[in-house]
Amino acid sequence: MSRPLNILLIDDNPDDRADFRQKLLRGSSRRYHFTEAELGLDGLARVHAQQLAMAQFMNDQPLNADGTGDAHHDCNTEEPGDPQGANHNDQSPRIYTPFDCILLDYHLPDMNALAVLAALCKDKPTPPCPIVVITGWDGIDSADGPKLLRAGAQDYIGKSWTTAESLTRVLENSIERFNLLASRQAAESALRVSELRYRTLFNSIDEGYCIVEIISDESGQAVDYRYLEVSQSFEKQSGLVNAQNKTIRQMVPDIEAYWIERFGQVAKTGVAARFENLARPMKRWFDVYAFGFGDPQNKQVACLFNDITQRKHSEKNLLDAMSSADKANRAKSEFLANMSHELRTPLNAILGFAQLMEAAKPEPSAIQKQSLGHIITSGWYLLGLINETLDMAAVESGHLHMQAQAMALNEVFKECAELAAPLAQKQSITLSFTAPDQSLLVTADRIRVKQVLINLLSNAIKYNQVSGTVTVACSAATASQPGRLRIDVRDTGAGLNAEQTAQLFMPFNRLGQEASGQQGTGIGLVMCKRLVELMGGSIGVQSAPGEGSCFWFELPLATPLPATLSQPALHTAKPPATKPVSTKERQTLSTVLHIDDDPVHLQLIEQLLAHRPNHRLLSATHNGLGIEFAQAHLPAVILMDIDLPGISALDALKTLRADASTAHIPVIAMSAHAQPHTVQVGLAAGFFSYVTKPIRVGDFLNTLDDALAVSNQKSVKLFA
Repeated sequence: MSRPLNILLIDDNPDDRADFRQKLLRGSSRRYHFTEAELGLDGLARVHAQQLAMAQFMNDQPLNADGTGDAHHDCNTEEPGDPQGANHNDQSPRIYTPFDCILLDYHLPDMNALAVLAALCKDKPTPPCPIVVITGWDGIDSADGPKLLRAGAQDYIGKSWTTAESLTRVLENSIERFNLLASRQAAESALRVSELRYRTLFNSIDEGYCIVEIISDESGQAVDYRYLEVSQSFEKQSGLVNAQNKTIRQMVPDIEAYWIERFGQVAKTGVAARFENLARPMKRWFDVYAFGFGDPQNKQVACLFNDITQRKHSEKNLLDAMSSADKANRAKSEFLANMSHELRTPLNAILGFAQLMEAAKPEPSAIQKQSLGHIITSGWYLLGLINETLDMAAVESGHLHMQAQAMALNEVFKECAELAAPLAQKQSITLSFTAPDQSLLVTADRIRVKQVLINLLSNAIKYNQVSGTVTVACSAATASQPGRLRIDVRDTGAGLNAEQTAQLFMPFNRLGQEASGQQGTGIGLVMCKRLVELMGGSIGVQSAPGEGSCFWFELPLATPLPATLSQPALHTAKPPATKPVSTKERQTLSTVLHIDDDPVHLQLIEQLLAHRPNHRLLSATHNGLGIEFAQAHLPAVILMDIDLPGISALDALKTLRADASTAHIPVIAMSAHAQPHTVQVGLAAGFFSYVTKPIRVGDFLNTLDDALAVSNQKSVKLFA
């Protein structure tokens, strides 16, 4: 039975080390001894310790009391099915062997692979054992590969395409190649080895091997080369039959000059070369190691090579697949953004005019009110379905924007309480919020935390009993999950059985509530789970029939902010509160400029403001005309659609701010793009507020009044 291979793994990622151990165990029937190090310096210490132990053993010096050297405790053994670190030599002292191979991560926290190789090759032409460099998932620059090989590495392999078979083959080939080169050096230092031993070694390797003689012209330029000797594996690796004593141009007349020039350079300088190149006429990629052979005057070069055509095809397929995936993801993101805009635009007209008709004078009849109520309720429900579906698609595609920051939950609790109160009052549900400790901060996206909490509150109210209660409270997470803050949403509803609990987070599964009369999509809880997990937290439920339910989620705690620092700014679509607009101010005719190319939306805003005789409305269909109207009429407020062609909304805003006469005018952005990050970008750009379509008439008018109040205040200061 062959001895186990002694492998040193140097990688700071324990998951990668475990992955490579398992791949080696799967890729071969051989046994392995594994030694692991996280840092380059640790790996160098392991090599040094084992070299000292080997020297001590070889010199027959006294060992430890247990008959082993100091390095014994650094070596872990592992075989198929065995856990890391199992010792299979308890019955007898372990006989030390040097490392058969080192798998070396290219990027280490304290040094890179080139520095480790330099340390191992210090004062020596080669390292003490073969070294295979493991590059990162994105590979390395083309210039780094030759550097590694010149520095002493036998090979390098990328994490992104490595399989168990390829890793095992690279490791075994590197060991064989290293042993072959070591044997060659030993043979040259001893002047000559027996022909039988040389021939056995020559033909025992899986790699192609040949010795070629360079043919030069009168000027000494290499123009061809002749195969003097070829190994048994030569034909398999090269595809060339009966090549011995023939030249490459006889075998492959249109071979590229690169091959002849490269081998000629090795013969001329005596400097070994390691390279990969495509032989187009042969339709094969080769990994080649070429070195001078024998007397330099004979111009002979020995070549070790592998056919790596399949590997190159795999790499190309992988790159093509990654490129296609990137294109598909970009296309999906653009589709989601466009779909959100295209679906919201007609809903804006449906809901906007329905709200106008509901508030019309004279009032609509009872039947008309009922019909309008159905339109408005269904419209907002459809909007919610669109938002949840698009959010879910964004999560699944990895394009959901997250802005995690240290934040307190007090303000979020307050906003959620205000939003949930009307729904709770409608069903006579009592809401109870226990404010969390202000010093307990979580690392999370504020908008997404609010989205999760509102969804849980909505469910707790909808599926509660009449005159029931909903309680929201915070607590430190359990000992099993330290470093987290837990938020509980507890209701007094009917509760869930075990089967229902198991199906809670399945998309579009409403657990039999389809006929309950409560509207829902079956997406909300799934979305909550995705959002919480993206923020590094977890979510779950405790429930039993007749005992209500407690939905909870946990978020990672953040380091408390220093007392000298304020809480991070909270961005919302609603502008900061301002003082109410006075009756005197409302009696003053206020000009409102509306810039939009959608005639339906222009008509909607026109009819909305028609109920306010103290408002004068100007309309423009593009930003160029809108800027001219603003400079000529100096409106009190500007309503600007941010999706107009031509001059962008941001450029138009900059132009207005740069003009002293219009710089003070509040500009309200209006758009069907309602993603949270889009809203935040608009507010950060300087818009007074960001109103999403479809508009809620009451909220829109309140925002307009706030803007008019700010405009009046600025005008008074400007002309005082």
